[in-house]
Amino acid sequence: MSMGAELKSMFLKLIEIDHEFRYAVMGLLGFREILDRITRIDLEYRLAELEEHQYRLEEGFAELGEMIVGVGVFARAIASINQYSQH
Repeated sequence: MSMGAELKSMFLKLIEIDHEFRYAVMGLLGFREILDRITRIDLEYRLAELEEHQYRLEEGFAELGEMIVGVGVFARAIASINQYSQH
């Protein structure tokens, strides 16, 4: 085994068995920044989904409010008809 291959094998073995060394290498390679970016993108995506659900709920409540108003108008009309027919 050549010196380069031996060093590479030793380096990979250290990464495998030594947690502190592994994290130090990951830090040098910028894994923290990558993880932070992924986390930020995930949070932005979830926020967009929540905003979409909120918008749909608000639309549903608006439609429900319109239906309730319509039922009230209809009920008043029925009451007026009943009152008129009793005379």
